[in-house]
Amino acid sequence: MTAWPGGMPRPATRAKVIAASVNRRLAKGVARNTAAIPAESVPYVGIGVTLSVTALDIHDACQTMAEINDLLKLLNQGEERADFCATRLPTVAQVVQRLKTDWRASMERVAADARAVPAAMAVPDIRLPTAGETRAVVCPILGGPAWLQC
Repeated sequence: MTAWPGGMPRPATRAKVIAASVNRRLAKGVARNTAAIPAESVPYVGIGVTLSVTALDIHDACQTMAEINDLLKLLNQGEERADFCATRLPTVAQVVQRLKTDWRASMERVAADARAVPAAMAVPDIRLPTAGETRAVVCPILGGPAWLQC
């Protein structure tokens, strides 16, 4: 690393190191989220997986924001607040409780956000599955629960 007088790395060199670190973190997060899709889709089991992946995403976002703030400081532009770093995730029990009241609002929020994604990104239509679609997925995994009439 080329250094300025006093041993500090040049801003351009430091910016490149930060960009490479952010790039690695983002690639790891994309791979992790993609790998988690099947496990997140399993009824009930997916709650714990989703909470774990979300916790990792929040940690990564905070790390990324710290590095962006390093870049801002290099440019004498101050810092941005990362209020999301204080986000507290619910427990599995809290998620199960909220399933009873908040699932539709949650689905609608995600669907609205997905519709706002540029057309170049393939985003599935978020909708309630039919009974047949639910049976086709749940019955082989759970072995035909009585409530689903497999």
